[in-house]
Amino acid sequence: MWLTNGLTGDRDSQPAKTALRILVLNLMPNRAVTEQQFRSIFIATGGNVAVTFCLPATHHIRHHAQEIHAAYATFPQIRDQFFDGFIITGAPLDQVSFDAVDYWPELQEMMTWRQTHVRQSLFLCWGAYAAGAITGAYVGHQIPDKITGVFTVDGFTMPQSRYFVVPAADVHHGRIVAGSKALGAVITEDPDDAATYVAGHFEYSANTLAQEYFRDLRRHGDRAPRPQHYFLDDGRWLFNWRPDAVRFYRHWLQLLSDQDSAFTDQVSTSPTGISPLTLEQAWTRLQQANGPVIGPADLPLDEAVPATNYVAWNGINVDNLLFVMTAATELVWLVDRPGRPVDIPGAISVLRAVYPNVSIMTTELRQEVANEHH
Repeated sequence: MWLTNGLTGDRDSQPAKTALRILVLNLMPNRAVTEQQFRSIFIATGGNVAVTFCLPATHHIRHHAQEIHAAYATFPQIRDQFFDGFIITGAPLDQVSFDAVDYWPELQEMMTWRQTHVRQSLFLCWGAYAAGAITGAYVGHQIPDKITGVFTVDGFTMPQSRYFVVPAADVHHGRIVAGSKALGAVITEDPDDAATYVAGHFEYSANTLAQEYFRDLRRHGDRAPRPQHYFLDDGRWLFNWRPDAVRFYRHWLQLLSDQDSAFTDQVSTSPTGISPLTLEQAWTRLQQANGPVIGPADLPLDEAVPATNYVAWNGINVDNLLFVMTAATELVWLVDRPGRPVDIPGAISVLRAVYPNVSIMTTELRQEVANEHH
């Protein structure tokens, strides 16, 4: 996984020649966060991917324009290039008319360009709303009340954050993969146009909806809509869409590749370069930790480890792990063992996205070793 440019790009390494080339038109206001969200989700898929970020040349950037233009390509700079995939992100524009968007003519030009320079296109949230209007795939409608929260529709769990809806009756091309009367068409595929439209945000990190809500509270006070099916009673939030996000993006990457060998359901080595520790090494690291620690609850605690620094984790998936983490957690111990397996590379990618400064150690515990220590 490589980010060839961007604010958080991999400037010291070159992507493999076999990597799928994906162009992302990043229209989200917090571009660095969005970059890392895509990094995290593509790492979790196990795909061989190189991502290039671009901007419309006609877009007026209000904050940090010089830094962003230095890090991003513009459409004229990549016009002559070819890509396996093209993604248009969301944007905070679904309460304004398309004609009021400063780069609307250039976006229309890019939508035509993709038909001869891109193999598959993926449009997200406002990007899907706008792309559907340009291609004629469907007609979306602005709505006064924001759809916000985490919703499960036709087997897909995904965050939604938008002021538009696409009624099923207004989808003219392709097929609706997931949708409901309340949410409209959530995922629409149009194989004839090599395009997929997603009204939500599979790529969101665990805390993205919370950050948007707190921002809206500062702007609008009690009028800010609270995300549904997201906050827990104690103020923490759910992060239960990750498996469906990985499944969706893995499927989309498969559309870009003619070689099945480019994808795998199980990644045997960590893409972050973290090597599994032996059990003895893990215990040593745990004993040396000075800050709060999360580890598997059913392994015995050594007397040298202060109980106040050890947070119990009872769960297989990383969602439960994040549930018990706090901002003070400094070290996470991931143990992969029979009967309670952990997707270590996937867990690492999620942890890095949500808690970029946390230290991680991993242990692959075989059954015979487990028996010796119980």
